[in-house]
Amino acid sequence: KTAIVSLTKSWAIELGKKNILINSVAPGPVKTDFLKGLTKQKIQNYIDKTPLGRLALPEEIAQVVTFLAENDFINGQTILINGGRLRH
Repeated sequence: KTAIVSLTKSWAIELGKKNILINSVAPGPVKTDFLKGLTKQKIQNYIDKTPLGRLALPEEIAQVVTFLAENDFINGQTILINGGRLRH
């Protein structure tokens, strides 16, 4: 994630001069079929360590992407979508 954050900021500086906005989204686990590869215990451990006590829904990620796409002044930001979880 650190590389994505750095790349987002660097590109935002360079491409912002051409009115191109660069932002990124860093979601935590999202309630999708992708999680089928994880054990129920591993998923529950993540949920237990997340202040909101649940996984993100796909539409919640889409809402943030839509918000960024509709805004003309947010640039160089990485939006964490993880229910308030601050540690791995």
